[in-house]
Amino acid sequence: SSSSSSSSSSSPSAVDDLAITDEINLVRVQDVGRDLSLHKQESTFSALILTLLERTKPRRLILRDCNLQVSDLFNIMQVLCQKHSDSLEYLDIRYNGFSARILQWVLALHLGSLYSLKEVYLRQGIRCVVHQNVRDAILQGLENNNLVLETIDIFDWDKSIEFQLDINRAGRRVFQDESISMALWPVFLERAASPKALSKTQPMQPPKRRLVARQASVLYYILRNGPILFQNHG
Repeated sequence: SSSSSSSSSSSPSAVDDLAITDEINLVRVQDVGRDLSLHKQESTFSALILTLLERTKPRRLILRDCNLQVSDLFNIMQVLCQKHSDSLEYLDIRYNGFSARILQWVLALHLGSLYSLKEVYLRQGIRCVVHQNVRDAILQGLENNNLVLETIDIFDWDKSIEFQLDINRAGRRVFQDESISMALWPVFLERAASPKALSKTQPMQPPKRRLVARQASVLYYILRNGPILFQNHG
């Protein structure tokens, strides 16, 4: 049997009555709590997670290989969207045995509502990395509301998803703001054209020809959709 323990580092200040916490990292510990049934252990673990999320405001949440149940996942995601949509930057729920369909539902319902999320790690098994509906749910979340997500560990090779991630790395949230001063535009354009911005989350440097094509696509998108054209016409 297994139970769970938690480790977190926190600062004592508070925002909206929640203690700001750099990270919540929950892991399974073997051979602890043998007197508890598996059901009680899972219920206790779920309650622990929800209590921590109700009382703290983490920037990073790691729930990897914690044997989470589907109901736990939906409860956690609901709390994250309600209380942490503007503060959570990193989420890791890998290797909890969720099916591709469950991931699809979670992504479709919640990804677009986590406005500050920059990194998300979802890999469960081989099916989740080839399931078309999971890919579609990721792309939908990126196209709708998530303007800062830069890293995802599944389907990042898909060209449409890669393009959305590249735009976010280039600063999509900033250049869609029509109040941005024209004097800052050279800085944003330089950042968008930087090879480091497009390859910083990848373990291997992309081929030069591929990288140049991605840079051109990002720059074209910025010039076509940013406020610079509207200000010039004015």
